[in-house]
Amino acid sequence: MISIIIFYIILLVGSGLFYILYRGDISFYLFLFVIILPVFSMLSMILSRKKLRISVNSTADGRKNNKFPVIISISNRSVFPFSVVRITLEYYNSQINSVKTFDINTSASGHSDFQLKLSLSSEYCGIICVKIKKVRVYDLLGIFSCKIPNKLLLSSKYQCQVGIVPEIIDLDAEISSVKSVDYESDFYSKTQSGDDPSEIYDMHDYNPGDKLNKIHWKLTAKLDSIYVKDYSLPVSSSVYIFYYNSLTDHASKEEIKRNDAVLDVIFSLSYFLCENDLSHKIIFKSNDDTGYKAVKIEDVEDLYATFFEMIFTTKADENFSFTESFVYENSISPMSRILYFKADGDPSSFSVDEYFSNCYVTLFCCKNEGNEIIDISHDNYFDIIKIDPDNIQKSVGYIDI
Repeated sequence: MISIIIFYIILLVGSGLFYILYRGDISFYLFLFVIILPVFSMLSMILSRKKLRISVNSTADGRKNNKFPVIISISNRSVFPFSVVRITLEYYNSQINSVKTFDINTSASGHSDFQLKLSLSSEYCGIICVKIKKVRVYDLLGIFSCKIPNKLLLSSKYQCQVGIVPEIIDLDAEISSVKSVDYESDFYSKTQSGDDPSEIYDMHDYNPGDKLNKIHWKLTAKLDSIYVKDYSLPVSSSVYIFYYNSLTDHASKEEIKRNDAVLDVIFSLSYFLCENDLSHKIIFKSNDDTGYKAVKIEDVEDLYATFFEMIFTTKADENFSFTESFVYENSISPMSRILYFKADGDPSSFSVDEYFSNCYVTLFCCKNEGNEIIDISHDNYFDIIKIDPDNIQKSVGYIDI
């Protein structure tokens, strides 16, 4: 903008000299025009700024370390254009005390509506808040500028939030013991037929030896071929994922990195269970007086909704206080599969006998480079998996669920 001001001063001096050296109406009107032009440009900018509207939104959630779109919508309902519209954006992750700010420059012609598409990314999971911090417009000549008051912006739309979920880790996991037959269950196997007539698993052509009471008579009459029903197999689903949030308001970068690695594994494991049609529960500390919150996850939509609720929980006052409350208020089957996640890397206070007697427990902890986790005694029902934040997939290894 300084170059434009210098150019205008040169133009003003030149037109003034032309008026002094050359008599006549043309030189006078030219000099008058050069003087009046910036005044007119400034007044039109001041009046037109009230008709400028800017909003920011995002079309979808994103994954960490991947670009996600942010759309800035600009509407100039005035007849006068703006040579430059400078938009200052700030964005930050709700999990991290770090704010990034940058400027976007564009022009806006009169009676125009257009959009700017940005691509942002986040190194960590959480909620990305994108906010229009301030807007400054420049007149047609680019000499004068003024700030747009926030009340003139679309107050309800000058900020947006984008949920950032982990990248899916290709886990070497296998479902083995948690699916046992349970005729009281409302959950049915998607891979194996059974004897429960309340749900049809599949149908097949009649084979000698098939029971006559399993023939699908309506379909047989319609297709002129004998079809036999395969009944479903009701199974138990007793996988519990416990998440202990160890982050404080002033967490260090290393603490955030470890907690983020834990969230990666939780999300990937839950996603794996959903893909294999195995419902499960995620338990975490609640922000109210109940102590904990247990959410049943039956599909990926449940996982997404619960994940964003889970990461906003406050730090537990004591390591396993909400775990104790959950176990006390709920009947945990001895055959249950417990997956406990703890990012602070110290499992020494974990008591298997007290909370999960006879359950198959895996404790997931993080370790810093060069700082091994304190090991504790365990048996066939309990093991520890050490998560390396720098190489999550390799460190997690095989998981038998």
